[in-house]
Amino acid sequence: MLDKITPVILTLDEELNIGRCLEQLRWANTIVVLDSGSKDNTENICAQYPNVHFFTQLFKNHAHQWSTAVQHPKVNTEWVLTLDADYILNSAFVTELSSLDPSLGTAAYEVNFTYCINGHALTKCLYPSRIVLARVKSLSFYLDGHTQRQKVSGHIDTLMNNIQHDDRKTESQWRQSQLKYAELEAKKLIESKMIELSWSAISRKYLIFTPYLIYIYLGLIKGLWFAGPNARLYIQQRVFFERLLQQSLVSARKSKTKTTNKRI
Repeated sequence: MLDKITPVILTLDEELNIGRCLEQLRWANTIVVLDSGSKDNTENICAQYPNVHFFTQLFKNHAHQWSTAVQHPKVNTEWVLTLDADYILNSAFVTELSSLDPSLGTAAYEVNFTYCINGHALTKCLYPSRIVLARVKSLSFYLDGHTQRQKVSGHIDTLMNNIQHDDRKTESQWRQSQLKYAELEAKKLIESKMIELSWSAISRKYLIFTPYLIYIYLGLIKGLWFAGPNARLYIQQRVFFERLLQQSLVSARKSKTKTTNKRI
């Protein structure tokens, strides 16, 4: 099965992550890396791997980047493995990929994640499962707030082995990315009707004390208060994002009100 899969990765200033990801993909005949204009050492690191084909395209949005990457001429296999640069595949995951024998009705596989802070795996997290392996002809992408979602036509199975999510960005890079994500997520929440939102999204949109709920949920209910310093750092990061989101919602509402008043 491995010879039927092309890994595809999006990058932007991922010098602290991309090498660890590529090390676990030496089995792939071709890896497509679509970059959004990195100014660090990302491209040089990718050049050290002969199976990597590195391309650059100005960033429009995540859905557009993924669509371009998956449809790239260098992707000439039936299946694509869509990865973030901070994903790490262990040997058990690769072995599972190699042994897959999908039926004709299977269009994709989703996977659960083991979230890591500073290389240390957490027992619990808020990071959702997502589709990572899909038939090229069955896969499309659409925007959902700050990120993209995959849409497939056909049955979706779940892989047994997890992927590690281990982002090693600098603190300033991480804060900048969280601010951007919060602004995009706030825009989505403001523009969406209640019927279109999940319960968690509704609480984020209408309850200003959501950051405190996240703190209690992760710390007490999930037990991360008692799981060491990396787990507590994760709680702080998630609460930080929720506070940014609440601030972004206030700004988005003011902007929407001004636009409505101008039209009147």
